[in-house]
Amino acid sequence: MILRYILATLLITVSIPGWAVKEMGTTVVTATRTSTTADEVLAPVTVITREDIEKSTATDVYELLLQTPGVNLVNNGGTGKTSGLFIRGTNSGHVLFMVNGMRMKSATLGLTAFQQIPLEQIDRIEIVRGPRSSLYGSEAIGGVIQIFTRKGSGKIRPSINVGFGTKSTYQVGGSLAGEVGDTQVNLTLNQFKTDGFDSLKLTDTNPDDDGYSNTSVNMDIEHSLSDRLSIGASFYRNQSAADIDSPFAFTQTDDYSDESIQQQWQIRTRYEPTNRWLINLRAGESKDSNEQLQNGALFFGQEFISREKQFSWQNDLSIGDNHLVTTGLDMVKSTVSGAGTESYRELSHSSHGIYGQWQYFTDHFDLLTALRKDFAGLNESPITGNIEMGIPVFQTYQINIGFGTAFKSPTLNDLYFQDTVGGYGDPSIKPEESRSVELGLRSNTPYGHWQINGFTTQIENLIQWVNYDPVNFPWGYRPENVDESKISGFEFVTQWDIAKWHIGYNATLLNTEDKGTGNDLARRAKINWNLDIGRTVYQADCSLSV
Repeated sequence: MILRYILATLLITVSIPGWAVKEMGTTVVTATRTSTTADEVLAPVTVITREDIEKSTATDVYELLLQTPGVNLVNNGGTGKTSGLFIRGTNSGHVLFMVNGMRMKSATLGLTAFQQIPLEQIDRIEIVRGPRSSLYGSEAIGGVIQIFTRKGSGKIRPSINVGFGTKSTYQVGGSLAGEVGDTQVNLTLNQFKTDGFDSLKLTDTNPDDDGYSNTSVNMDIEHSLSDRLSIGASFYRNQSAADIDSPFAFTQTDDYSDESIQQQWQIRTRYEPTNRWLINLRAGESKDSNEQLQNGALFFGQEFISREKQFSWQNDLSIGDNHLVTTGLDMVKSTVSGAGTESYRELSHSSHGIYGQWQYFTDHFDLLTALRKDFAGLNESPITGNIEMGIPVFQTYQINIGFGTAFKSPTLNDLYFQDTVGGYGDPSIKPEESRSVELGLRSNTPYGHWQINGFTTQIENLIQWVNYDPVNFPWGYRPENVDESKISGFEFVTQWDIAKWHIGYNATLLNTEDKGTGNDLARRAKINWNLDIGRTVYQADCSLSV
């Protein structure tokens, strides 16, 4: 059945004649940490631009990413509620989320509340599928998703946007952005609120609608001191509140909610000592705060505040016309605080990594190799690497081959958690490790572009919290490296522009296995597909997504 599906998809992809399509010239930085174009990147990558966001039917990041190849999502009850994201079948914790070049996640859970980031604050999103620990370190097993917030360009101009919907839903925002001389500035404010719906319809359990609100601000300034030197700073913050249903409610009037804050600030500089040497420095802090409330008070002390201080130093050196060498250093210090962390044995953890990458470009093939070593205090993280090659064939086709290793470090919960009923973390727990192999074929011509990728990933030392003594400590759980999984699959991506029509299609086929039980991995769809059809009518863009 799967073979027939693959052949049918290929037939649809290659048999559409005479359709013009825009070139894949969109700039990408996440795949290699260097500026290049999407058609030159060897790894599978998807770029969602501001124009794409405005034309999309998506109302939030969750719906937007649903249309992305290789991505599978789950949601726990509507807008703003806890969501899980899986790239190529890997766990939610196996995806590295970044905002403006910095990590953004909870240091205790190791997950990112990406559903809280408003679309109105986003300039573009880059999704890289496949291992990238050789450049970024921990978490980048399934891929990397980087969100870039909006910046200023062109003439200074204000804007206002307003939207309304059912369930007392409204969105209102405004911005002031542009350039003043050699300085780019942006200020964007946005508020969203909805009464929502009853997401858990159980008898006598919170029989009310579960509302959601989100208020956000994004500020960015960048100044060019010369043609070779620029400095910049940014601040981003969103504050949200989501009503939730709880099976622990004692009365119908008990009110439960999640209140969270995501915040990031950074300063950065870009310096070109010569025409062939570029230095990027970045320092800042990301914050993830979450409180679970019952009738306005903390619910069993559920308050967790994560902070990650970060520093990065990157050098890009062009050697001749065919070589680009990148080296760098990343440093992260994670700390936690709040009522929920009072029993933790340690409240901070530091790590750093050094990396190097070599890109070689010729008319006959392109080659990328990367290597990274991370140091994480108590746990010696593995050396990770990537090797990728692109080979042009028959003028308009290219074969891509890749191999990569990756890892995920234990979270602060895995290392230092401790409670009063026997649960505790283990500082000796090992990081999760993976190996991936990929083979792809793609074509980019004036008539359209398409690609097909086959991949397989094996993950070892998966961390699971298990009951170590069910008789004496029925609530006693601790983390152990107990599981192993294997994932294989295919991806198809194609896009065409036909006069004023735009057609995009992607499909992902997955086969997952928990090697310990022989069962499929939970919450992974075997087949995912998306079809997007749009047309420009006069000056209006109309679209349909399935």
